[in-house]
Amino acid sequence: MLLSKQNLQFGDFSLDLKENVLLLDKRPVQITPKALLLLRSLVENHGHIVEKEQLIRAVWPDSFVEEGNLSFTVNLLRKALGDDSQNPRFIETVPRRGYRFIAPVSEASNGNASEKTFGQSYSVQKGAFRKYSPTYLLPFLLFSLLAVLGTGIWYATSKNQEPAAPILSALFSAEKLPTSGNSEFAAISPDGKYAAYTDETGGKRNIWLRNLESSENLQVVPPSDDYYFDLDFSNSSESLFFVRKPASGHVSPALYKIAAIGGVPVKILDNVTRAVSFSQDDKQITFVRCAFKKDDFCSLYLADFDGGNEQKLLTTSNGIHITESHFSPDGRSVAVASGRSDSDAGDAGISEIIIDTGAQREMLERKFYDIKSLKWLPNGTGVLFTATRHKDGKESVWLASATTDKAVPLTRDAASYSRISLDKTGSKMIAVQPTADFRINILSNRETKTLANARDLTFANDGKIIYSTFDGEIWIVNRDGSEQRQLTNNDFIEGSPRISPDGTSIYFASNESGSRHVWRMNPDGTNRSQITKQNGGVPVSADGGHVYYVSSSNDLLYKVSAEGGEETLVHDKKMQRPAVSPDGTLIAYFFLDNKEFKIAVMRSDDKEIIKVLKYGNSFVQRLAWSADNKTLNYILDSNGRNSLWRQSIDEQAPQLVDDLGGEEIRYFAVSQTDNIFSYIRGKWNYDVVLLTGLQ
Repeated sequence: MLLSKQNLQFGDFSLDLKENVLLLDKRPVQITPKALLLLRSLVENHGHIVEKEQLIRAVWPDSFVEEGNLSFTVNLLRKALGDDSQNPRFIETVPRRGYRFIAPVSEASNGNASEKTFGQSYSVQKGAFRKYSPTYLLPFLLFSLLAVLGTGIWYATSKNQEPAAPILSALFSAEKLPTSGNSEFAAISPDGKYAAYTDETGGKRNIWLRNLESSENLQVVPPSDDYYFDLDFSNSSESLFFVRKPASGHVSPALYKIAAIGGVPVKILDNVTRAVSFSQDDKQITFVRCAFKKDDFCSLYLADFDGGNEQKLLTTSNGIHITESHFSPDGRSVAVASGRSDSDAGDAGISEIIIDTGAQREMLERKFYDIKSLKWLPNGTGVLFTATRHKDGKESVWLASATTDKAVPLTRDAASYSRISLDKTGSKMIAVQPTADFRINILSNRETKTLANARDLTFANDGKIIYSTFDGEIWIVNRDGSEQRQLTNNDFIEGSPRISPDGTSIYFASNESGSRHVWRMNPDGTNRSQITKQNGGVPVSADGGHVYYVSSSNDLLYKVSAEGGEETLVHDKKMQRPAVSPDGTLIAYFFLDNKEFKIAVMRSDDKEIIKVLKYGNSFVQRLAWSADNKTLNYILDSNGRNSLWRQSIDEQAPQLVDDLGGEEIRYFAVSQTDNIFSYIRGKWNYDVVLLTGLQ
């Protein structure tokens, strides 16, 4: 029997056909528009087989889509209903034909229908959404509420209100856009109609444009080996700007412009590092150009819209990056984020530069480890920015007042937000959410076993693996993955575990004291104590008598007694990723010498370099010593491929141990008992989320 009532009940669910909302116990269930259309077609034909072609016509009436799109949407619908394809309660698969809704369906009373609530349901008009995407970018809308943002992250748009008073206490809508999970950069057009995002599929990178009204996707820059970053629209929404850097050769990145609907990219400026911003009238732009010299590290420039009439506004020194800039709504000033984000200095901040006078003022009383994204509120009362407070910490959205030097965090959930972009009304925002997917791999006899997600690791004396996670906790696990046990469980950011030679102490980095210091604990996680007091940092190794660590303040190598005490500078020269031999007599590190990467081996007592190893143009990921105190192990990154090498300092040539593939190697370690390798391999995933209903 075909049903055509307005409120249909099945199990604990009800489908309000008038309001186009699915309810569970009278509460809205977040579901994608296509999945809702699919559910309606199945429920209205309850008990009957609905052919695949009929469903495709009902859900995608004006578009050509493949059968895989239907299967994908059915899976999304099953997840929303808590259904199982093997033991279905609601949706039955009829092989080679289609699907059938098998649960009893009845007409619900009017009391079961829920009035449509802003930010809590999504209205879908049949045939209103059309979409076509390539088969390798199958659509997957995960429409959900951002309840984790508590009382809301949107603030006053009235000039008479300070951004300290939230005006959005109700929930609003969030939609994960159907990207491949490799979209590190994204932007929304000022008119709120389009979202642009980078993508990487099959090793090729490109740029896509999504119509937020029709859900159609358009590839505006075709796939290539080049890198694309820092996307942004002109304020007219007619042009899309991006920075492109060739993957091969020593070619500087350049700024390009393309029509928002596609076309041929036009180069605007050479040697542009990042941070492009536009004045409200689209007559001027700001951009960053870095020379990476001691007294001329990065500079912020002002130029005409076409790249002419360059004018330097700001120059930094001593390794200070300029990570972002943004014109104020009135065009009088530019907000600038800068800091030494490649160190552990934690000195990233935001300043405001008055364009006419060059006057500069600090906008934040506090400093951060890194600031990635920065946008003025449309009314100019404050600045939204994404920042991390500690190295390897999650990125949160913050709000800085334009009239005070105070900043407040707006997101307190477990998710990270690396980049944000606003439309001109402030009612829509695009956010990029990075998630880490890195796992421990153990290499033994050329066979690899994969274990838990991890950030870094070390081997215990009994062969177990001690590792830290991206949420700042330390764990221990057997090599076969058994007996996984958490050693720390607190609100601090802790990691970089290192074991003492006798196996009685674990040294690690923690911010429990308010800044990053070296701590110790027993192998079972008990008896914690702080080792460094003055110049803290991240432990590198322990030789029994001392703990070696890299300072958080100046990136130099120090040592301290294993029980705490005087903190001694090992060398006044910065050493890239130093590795100390197990007995503490040798220190290896890599350096760049006349555009050639090399490894130096230095005696720790008299600082004499006794060996220099050459390995060409590849990049050394990490160094680790074997137990014999004379064999170095390292991972090389050459043209996107990682390989593990072993070399004795008594020999001229290294030995290839294994090819580790193309995924990023975050860390690796060598067992001091049996020379087994373990490494952390994986990738960062980047999802693009559209927030709507902001006021």
